[in-house]
Amino acid sequence: MPRLFIALPIPDDVRKRLKSSIQTIPGRSVPSPNWHLTLMFFGNVSDEMHEGIQKALDVFTFQKSFLLSLNELDAFPHKNRARVLWIGVDKGKQELYRVATELRSHFREKNIAFDPKPFVPHITISRFKKPQDIEAYSEKVGSLGSATLAVNKICLFKSSFINGSVAYEIVQEVGLTC
Repeated sequence: MPRLFIALPIPDDVRKRLKSSIQTIPGRSVPSPNWHLTLMFFGNVSDEMHEGIQKALDVFTFQKSFLLSLNELDAFPHKNRARVLWIGVDKGKQELYRVATELRSHFREKNIAFDPKPFVPHITISRFKKPQDIEAYSEKVGSLGSATLAVNKICLFKSSFINGSVAYEIVQEVGLTC
């Protein structure tokens, strides 16, 4: 059963810029090729549901492309006891919420189940075994000068475990209009 989610891919130039700015942040780093910004998570799905998700994505009408700025460092559950460290969105957040909301409404109308957790736009960059206070690292991301990416497509990803590591594969791309 494939494990599926819809996300924004992070371009190579943005990954390189972010990676160089966060090298000294502790924890178990998420490999930069696995960085993405999840819009919807389906989890493990049957082949039939996988096909339904792809068909629903094919007929979804997307809004125009837009720009996102990434420069906020935050954590789950909180900065003072972080288990998951992430980079968030500054500019373009409203457009991103609109895309996520429209996607969720579309899949609800198609009766396709997905994880209903509230949407929090972020790119996971590190995980901690024990909770950490990450306030000191906020300045590192602030010095990025805001990494910007053009959002011109969304992708359906499949996650797999290969040799004990997680790997993500794009199985479908859908472009946003210009």
